[in-house]
Amino acid sequence: MLDRLILPIHIPIYGKKLVFIYGDDFKWFKKKFKKDLHTKNVKKELKSYLNLFKQLQKDPSNGSYSIHDNLKVIHIKQIDHLPRLMAVLSHEVLHCVVDIMDEIGVKLCYNSEEAYTYLQGYLIEVITENLKYE
Repeated sequence: MLDRLILPIHIPIYGKKLVFIYGDDFKWFKKKFKKDLHTKNVKKELKSYLNLFKQLQKDPSNGSYSIHDNLKVIHIKQIDHLPRLMAVLSHEVLHCVVDIMDEIGVKLCYNSEEAYTYLQGYLIEVITENLKYE
């Protein structure tokens, strides 16, 4: 089983911030949020996410992408089946990529698809490198 995770990710080339959350233990998340997120801006922006986190526990979907005070948040619930986890991860990361590219004015077309796929690959690589087994 994969360990719970809160991973702040800075995307310097586009000047964007993302937080990846894996797991659905609200008490753990709240404790970790208060104790370990040392970046004040991320901490302030994640505060608005706490209420949504509670609501997502009741949602039957396995993942979500949302924006809170300019902070992008990908949240994936505990998924024990690796192929399903990768499918949900790539799905939610693509939402984030489309949002970032839209913000910087890059529309998806034949000439821009490499920029989209490079960003998607980068985010999936950073996230999967930080997922650890309990």
